[in-house]
Amino acid sequence: MTVPRLVLLAAGWWLLLLAFYLVLVSHVTALEIAVGLGIALTTALVAAAAAGPFRPASPPRVLEWRRVWWLPVDMARDTAVLVAITLRRVVGRGGAPEGRVERRGLPPGEGREAAGVRAYAVLVLSASPGSYVLAVDSRDDDPDEVALHLVGPSGRAGRAVTR
Repeated sequence: MTVPRLVLLAAGWWLLLLAFYLVLVSHVTALEIAVGLGIALTTALVAAAAAGPFRPASPPRVLEWRRVWWLPVDMARDTAVLVAITLRRVVGRGGAPEGRVERRGLPPGEGREAAGVRAYAVLVLSASPGSYVLAVDSRDDDPDEVALHLVGPSGRAGRAVTR
């Protein structure tokens, strides 16, 4: 990463972190601004230094973004399912929600791009409120699999990113 990009990155982090700090302070005084400037500058320099060696990866080409356009629908459905489960528990009409654990295969492949596709698939699987990834199993002799905890039906977006 070039020096001007690092400076721009550090400045952006500095402004963002300072704004975040000042939002969290109940009464903004000159002392709070000075403390916020120092803390935000220190943290921004660390963030820029940590980001320096890394180049941002391009979005996965193998796994097309249009395959997960169902994600907002899955998220809304899962939210409704979880609210219904919670309401049934509050009024005393429902037992413990029945979750289940499924094992699913991740997209195959070797190299950096394939690893990015698998990371993207794990993010999609965990994005919906009714599911989250418990573990990712990677073995040399076996393709990558995830242990996925589900409450409610399996979403279409999650099925699109697994095999």
